[in-house]
Amino acid sequence: MEGFACHYRTLTGGRRQIIAYLVPGDSYDLDSPQHTRLGHEMMALTPVCVARLARASVASVTRDFPAIAEGLRVAAQVDEATVREWLVNIGGRPALERIAHLFCELELRLRAVGLADADRFDMPITQYDLADTVGLSSVHVNRTLQELRRQGLITLSGRSLTILNRPAFQAMADFQPDYLRLRKTG
Repeated sequence: MEGFACHYRTLTGGRRQIIAYLVPGDSYDLDSPQHTRLGHEMMALTPVCVARLARASVASVTRDFPAIAEGLRVAAQVDEATVREWLVNIGGRPALERIAHLFCELELRLRAVGLADADRFDMPITQYDLADTVGLSSVHVNRTLQELRRQGLITLSGRSLTILNRPAFQAMADFQPDYLRLRKTG
């Protein structure tokens, strides 16, 4: 309901791979049994407010309200499509495009829930978090952020990111937002 969180895996030697970000409005593990180990962990990146739903309540609501069941099905499809995009990001894009693509995705997701305006949004993700997300060292992330600033594509001020030229930024990132299945918001 509020805040940022992430899913991650801890790898051999203590390295971390962030595999998803959760923003307000996202659901988490509605279909998994309560005491099943999912192969990943979740952690808050900021203070969060979450709503817990009883499995029986979710089952009842999805049975009695087909539109809600359809919405949850679509949300699951978007999650799967996002995983595919993140795989392409790590496996196929250079550093500049990886980070730009992630920022484009976050901006649109936050805009959809009213938390981004005029191409600016709160960005509580550290350079270490970014490194663990896009498969780069924190030094490489720092250099890449400097290059994005130098090209006049973004500004970072504290925990706020502004995309200065969205069309150029999205083109450079090869960002095609259809996988997010969001309505156009400008």
